[in-house]
Amino acid sequence: NTKIAFDTCLTSFDTGAIQNEPTMVHVSEEQQRIAEDGDLDPLLRLLKHPHDAVREKAAYAINSLQVDDGEVMIRNPTGVISLTQLALDEDPEVSAKAVWSLAILTSTEENQEEVIRHLGWGNLLQLVRESAVEVQCGAVTLVGNLAVTPTLKRKLLDIGGHQTLSKLMASTRDIIVKRAVIAAFSNIIDSDNSIDVVDDELLAQLLGLLQSADDDRVLSGVVYTLSQIANAEDESMNEAIARRGLKRLIRLLDSHDSVIAKAAAMTINGLTTGEAHETQKRVMLEGGADGLFDLLEESQDDNEMVLAIVMTINNLSQNDVLVSGLKSRGVVDLLTETFKNSKDSNVKNECAEALKSIVPDRVQHLQGWSKGRRAQRSETLSLRDGIKDNVRKIIQVLISDLNNQDRLRNSGVIPHLLTLLVDENRDAELKGLALDAITMMCINNSSSQAAVTDGDDPTGLDLVIKLIIDPEVSPFVQTRAVRTLGALCWNNKMVQNLILEKDNIVPFLVSLIDTYDDALKRIALTTVAAAVDDNAPSQRVVQKCGGDHKLVNNLKREQEPDLMVAAASAALCALVKGNVPAQETCAKAVPSLVFLLERSVKQKAGSFVQEHLASALLELSRNNKSASAMLHRLHAVHTLVTVLQAPESSGTLLYSAVAIVWELSKNDKKRIDLVQNKDLAASLQELSSSPDPLTRDAANKLLQRLAP
Repeated sequence: NTKIAFDTCLTSFDTGAIQNEPTMVHVSEEQQRIAEDGDLDPLLRLLKHPHDAVREKAAYAINSLQVDDGEVMIRNPTGVISLTQLALDEDPEVSAKAVWSLAILTSTEENQEEVIRHLGWGNLLQLVRESAVEVQCGAVTLVGNLAVTPTLKRKLLDIGGHQTLSKLMASTRDIIVKRAVIAAFSNIIDSDNSIDVVDDELLAQLLGLLQSADDDRVLSGVVYTLSQIANAEDESMNEAIARRGLKRLIRLLDSHDSVIAKAAAMTINGLTTGEAHETQKRVMLEGGADGLFDLLEESQDDNEMVLAIVMTINNLSQNDVLVSGLKSRGVVDLLTETFKNSKDSNVKNECAEALKSIVPDRVQHLQGWSKGRRAQRSETLSLRDGIKDNVRKIIQVLISDLNNQDRLRNSGVIPHLLTLLVDENRDAELKGLALDAITMMCINNSSSQAAVTDGDDPTGLDLVIKLIIDPEVSPFVQTRAVRTLGALCWNNKMVQNLILEKDNIVPFLVSLIDTYDDALKRIALTTVAAAVDDNAPSQRVVQKCGGDHKLVNNLKREQEPDLMVAAASAALCALVKGNVPAQETCAKAVPSLVFLLERSVKQKAGSFVQEHLASALLELSRNNKSASAMLHRLHAVHTLVTVLQAPESSGTLLYSAVAIVWELSKNDKKRIDLVQNKDLAASLQELSSSPDPLTRDAANKLLQRLAP
């Protein structure tokens, strides 16, 4: 899904709201509106680029857009050529926005042939191989979109594109790129081609990720891809999957994420099809039958899930050795009830066939179920699905433009969303969607924040906090509730103070920093940052709970994913701001911060990560002598010069790097070393004419201080 993938990468480059400023190349309001309707925000941002050539090509591309049957098309070759030229631009920020625009356009199949004809497979795979992370992610998503069309998928496989993706999946440490690669493979690999596409190395990677992945999106993509391989019914591959992955797949039947659970059931179905008697026995021995039965009872509303499960039960029922074990677990009543409730002929046939093997005399009695009950279930399901669709539409409107927050709030959306968070709603997916929508409504919007926190008890804030601390709530919902709390706290001192009074929620957030769930940990770190930013009472509570030590320890685990590093750095930076006791503890993180900053620059991890690392170092160097001394001992200036010389460094990152050197220059003894550093002088000289006024002024000020 291109839109979801783009959403995960928003933090990798500038996501500021589109401004309606004049541009040197004319683009009519109608064409801008077409681009907005097509979710082409990255392309619209290029209209504000400082270089004329970039703005001109972006304008050509936007002027080439047209709407056909509700879909945004790019018809004029000049526009496609302009956009592909921008995709190949040496500036990674320009390239990223252009590649993402192509990815968004190719989510419509009619644009795919035109885009790849002008971009070329060779250029596209080169972007996948050698680009900055944000470009790689867009390029991989573009590959995955093209693979939806059978002729383009065949061409991609003929030139070895799947091998390029396999190598990237093995080498990348970036979780967002890994998500994109897995999503692309889920489009590329199917039960018809898996024998030709999946070699031993790729299968080993997928099985390794099955065991180790702690990111739900990566895991769901891996399990879905394995289901495609398993349903090709290749004996050797299925034996390998069963040998290395069956236990994990059975555990995933109990996943909080219904997508993962469904894919696990589909995979186990493929593995147990036909004469796979040993695998069928292992499913029973490992508790797989119980997991399938529990999932079937919980998932009667999901027809695809039900079908995958009853097909697997049918596979098991064909093995005479297992029939008595199935009967003793109550499968007969469960299959009978499923038969009665289902309207799907495939489900009914699978249930009947399984029952025929287990209790042959039971099948003739299956026709007398209550049509009234069936109609009632259908009506309830239809209503719930309608609400989910409406919430998804709200989220899409906000993703396309956060300026829609006020319009939606004024239409009374927030109270309706809050009603979906109450205990009576036991649909985890619906609660998660409601929380996502509330989060987006509240990002940097004090009026929306107030609409959630004000009102009669229980307020929206109370409902969100209950979803965080209630042990009965699924991790899926809890993670989203923590993120919503972060959006409520951000730049809002009133909410920061309110949560100090609420059921020890701040200590609970601090405890989540040690959770094994990486997604929850990362969101908890971000929310802690929002809760303590410029708030001394909250900082003291976090420190009293040992939060400062936890943050230092997290940064010392130097193999954490980049987004986790960014979140921990942001939390540390917010905690030490004006907090002397915390500064003393957090100064111990300086060596790790320097190491991580240097590594992220070398690996081109993206300015987003580097900005948070540099901000944390800057805050410590301003206020803590031991931190400054440690920076001198670590020769951190060398790392900072590398940052200043890196062409992809953002203005914020450059300013922080210059400001850190300024703080170091306050030590008269160490200033001599800085004066003699020719690389530093050259970098500052170049920045003295920077288009960014903050960076330019800081560089000139430092040059004056370091003048011989």
